[in-house]
Amino acid sequence: RTLASGCNDNSVRLWDLESDLESVELRAHTSYVHGLAFTPDGSTLISGSGDGTVRLWSAIPLKERYVAAEQERRRRTRLIEHVRDLIKTSEDTERALEKIEAGALGDDPDDQATARDLVLQIVSARHR
Repeated sequence: RTLASGCNDNSVRLWDLESDLESVELRAHTSYVHGLAFTPDGSTLISGSGDGTVRLWSAIPLKERYVAAEQERRRRTRLIEHVRDLIKTSEDTERALEKIEAGALGDDPDDQATARDLVLQIVSARHR
């Protein structure tokens, strides 16, 4: 279930009522949002603004965007945990990077690039 809120910062925000977390922020209006309604079938969100415009938002892609964002957040959290473990069990930064290249965290090139960046960020933050 989803709750929509209109905000005085010109945004529309969708909230997941099961988790009580904001799931999507929509920006297109140039003034405060004062009216919102879902169509009866729930497929479209309508927003009205002080800028004199009415916007129609497809609610189906919004849910897909929320699900994709949540999956990405969980994936990145797992990746960060794995990188921290890898740093703890490696003798040095270079060894941690070698393990990433060797597939210690999987063979996805995007994950490997993110993991390399995270190793360097974590090590850099420790030396500050």
